[in-house]
Amino acid sequence: MQTGRNEATPSASRGRTLAYRILAGVLGLAVVVLSVPFAVLAFVDEADAIHRMHNLSGAIGFGGLIGALLIVTAWRPTEQVAAFRVVTAASVGGVIAGAISGDLVGGGWLIPIVALAILIPLHPARGELFAFRSPDPTLVALSVLAAIPGIAFALTQAALQRNGVPSLDPHAELHHYSGMAAAGITIPLVGLAASFGTRVIRLSRWWLGLSVVAMGVASLALSGGLGAFGVVWAWGAIVGGVVYAVVGGALGPQTRGDLIVKRARPRGSGTTVTSADASARLGLAWPE
Repeated sequence: MQTGRNEATPSASRGRTLAYRILAGVLGLAVVVLSVPFAVLAFVDEADAIHRMHNLSGAIGFGGLIGALLIVTAWRPTEQVAAFRVVTAASVGGVIAGAISGDLVGGGWLIPIVALAILIPLHPARGELFAFRSPDPTLVALSVLAAIPGIAFALTQAALQRNGVPSLDPHAELHHYSGMAAAGITIPLVGLAASFGTRVIRLSRWWLGLSVVAMGVASLALSGGLGAFGVVWAWGAIVGGVVYAVVGGALGPQTRGDLIVKRARPRGSGTTVTSADASARLGLAWPE
């Protein structure tokens, strides 16, 4: 018998939920606007061509893993707990990268942590945010494997930021090296965060897997460019991202069940079914 797995999250006050949704949505949109356009600009303005890999990494990691997933949590905060965990892990990765790069304050790496300090108390399902269930061992293993090249890459990029002269190196001036260090640290961290089960998990795993694949593809397309992964590690990111998404269930036939968020009343029944109940009936509930 299942116990507690499919119970609805205790209702938060409407005011608190509304405040969370507005703030998370605005912050998420701001992050997307402050990252994605720069990636586009690097491909249309030759003066910014030297920043292509760095800006793409920012769009994928900062705009995708933080900005886009914050918007997802604003859309359905109680269902998308996993997305919030990924945002938290990505923010922590940024802080670690900023610290080892000597760029913690100047690079703005504390800003997401301050935002989280405001969002967590407002979150309508805050009791679930850190109620981790058993992780998927395969996803944990993939994340640990990713940490080996990820940490090595991060240390190299952090050294470039620490030793760079902003007046002579535009990448150091724009905090690009600490941004790439964040990419190396964030990939295994968010992988671990999404390996733990929660009521609705597949969307976050799918998005995470796609993001890692995108980093690998970008590195191959810009092979030899500053900040790009080496060819071997780029292919490793592509394969690892695909495997993570598949193992995580994001590409399974019942993926749509993770997006069931409306309440439904079955015919002939007076019982209200929550999104968690609906997901469980489709076989999407995380096993004990």
